[in-house]
Amino acid sequence: MERFISIISGIFLFVLIGFTWGWLALTFNIFPYAVINSTVNDVVAFLEGGEGDKKLTIVEKLKSDIGGTPFRQLVNPIYTLSYNGCNGLSSKFKINKDSCEIFSPGKTNETDFSTSALVYGPYVELRAGSYEAVFDISIDAPLSEVVGFFDVVNTSNGEIEVFNGGSFSGTAGHKNDLKFNFTLPQDMRQIEFRIFLETPVPSVVRSLKISKSKKPYWLYEDFSAIRFDKKNTRRADPRIIKKQETLFDDGLLFIFGAIDSEKSLHGGIFLNKDAEIVHTINIDDGDIVKKIYEYNKVHDEQYKYHPMETRFPHGVAVLPDGSIIFNDGDPGNAIRRIDWCGNEIWSRLERAHHSITIRNNLAWHWSSSSIVATNIETGAIEKKISLSDIIYANSTMGALKIRKIIKENRYLEDDFHPNDVEPLPFDFVDDHPEFSENDLLISLRSLDMIAIIDPLTLRIKWWRVGETLRQHDPDWQRDGLITIFDNHMTEHDINGVSRIVSINPDNFITNTIYSGEKHDVYTWMRGKHQLLADGSILMTVPQQGRVVLVNGDGTLRFDFHNKFDDKYNLLVSEAIYLPADYFDSDVSNNTCSDKKRRKGRNANSTIKN
Repeated sequence: MERFISIISGIFLFVLIGFTWGWLALTFNIFPYAVINSTVNDVVAFLEGGEGDKKLTIVEKLKSDIGGTPFRQLVNPIYTLSYNGCNGLSSKFKINKDSCEIFSPGKTNETDFSTSALVYGPYVELRAGSYEAVFDISIDAPLSEVVGFFDVVNTSNGEIEVFNGGSFSGTAGHKNDLKFNFTLPQDMRQIEFRIFLETPVPSVVRSLKISKSKKPYWLYEDFSAIRFDKKNTRRADPRIIKKQETLFDDGLLFIFGAIDSEKSLHGGIFLNKDAEIVHTINIDDGDIVKKIYEYNKVHDEQYKYHPMETRFPHGVAVLPDGSIIFNDGDPGNAIRRIDWCGNEIWSRLERAHHSITIRNNLAWHWSSSSIVATNIETGAIEKKISLSDIIYANSTMGALKIRKIIKENRYLEDDFHPNDVEPLPFDFVDDHPEFSENDLLISLRSLDMIAIIDPLTLRIKWWRVGETLRQHDPDWQRDGLITIFDNHMTEHDINGVSRIVSINPDNFITNTIYSGEKHDVYTWMRGKHQLLADGSILMTVPQQGRVVLVNGDGTLRFDFHNKFDDKYNLLVSEAIYLPADYFDSDVSNNTCSDKKRRKGRNANSTIKN
């Protein structure tokens, strides 16, 4: 009997502990990922130390590529071509592919590359210009012994030597960088990099990196640090290049992205005209995690949670009361609205993405492959237009079928990639008389297309293809033009230059109003711009972790770098200038207590369908 009582007491104690832990978890949002393991995908397991006992450091997490998609939070603003180990190696040396160790028989014939040259390539086009090639190599020969030389060859039409004679010595078996500078007099489509070993010495090549010899302009400029009191201790203060005393005459600059504050990886900072950080908004996932947990308890199809390390906030709008509406990731968990202090006002589980535009109390954005208009007060969906309905309404338009294999009735992967929707404002109609209020300006990145749609009939009124390459953020302008952030994606990022272009819908005339070449502005994906009243252009350059403001004549006013350390910047999603009269009151005087934030974080909320 005593044994039976002990067993019953043990079971009761176990149930009581479990109930208490569950109550604490739900009440104070402290339950671990294991509690919601049905919502956690393999990415989380990887980040939390999957693959046996492997543990990633926080820096490794922040700059990791997960599943082949760039969710890394850290970026190197200086672009290079990188080939690791034996990748791209076409030499016929005897090579240990695992370690890339090379066993050369020595040079037998200057033109016999099969026995005497280690060949990287051929690679696609490099543009005319000066470059630096760096081989990470170790050579088992004395430092004083010349063991080989380096050549650059254009193989697009036969073999034309571009550079000859960069000799090098042994490294005594130690890891070392071999650096060679070369110049291409014109664009070349297939370049090979060849190392000739004249003596039979074991060597190990770890990587080849190619970068422009011309260093980014900011390396020659004086940076000043912006004091970020609320930053995470692992990151550096942001830095800025200022070409005038103040950024603006008045107002605030809001910068949204991976801010890595002491409380949150994602969020936003407000800068005043003197480039001082006056407020930080942190993003707390507590409400979202609980909402997903509750959702999955009653739905067979489980909703997967994406933690901050594996997503990137993409799309934000600031409201006059200082609150923000944002898509919490790309891919994310929800579209959300939080107040000035980070307290949740509402959220809706949804795979929303890219830009958000506010018009007439509605937040317009893309959700998967549908245009959605969300009520900014309630978070409810007021209107939804599927991309498939738009295609059906324009079924005879061949441009929409560019990525379709018609005989097989299927589209190629990433068939349209919609990334922006912006209704025509009422007070812009006179500047665009051929269009009507609320006509929708959209961007389809995979088609290099921007188009204008009647929201009632879904008929495309106007479209343009090919003036941009993988563009983002087309905007209506008061002068009757449309401006676009043209990523101008290239095969190799070191060749990339993004730009801002304008298109006249009446006659299709396209002009470059700013080219990023002078200030090394390039982002192969994402990107935002804002034309200000004084003619200046504010640009968000996510893959460099920068915000750049240039005057109307293209001269630099300031350049913000979201520094993590000396090498890496943290990603920036969007920068928005907000004049002082935009807000309902002087929001910069608002204060946020920790008690208020805790109350907001634990507040109950419901799923809005």
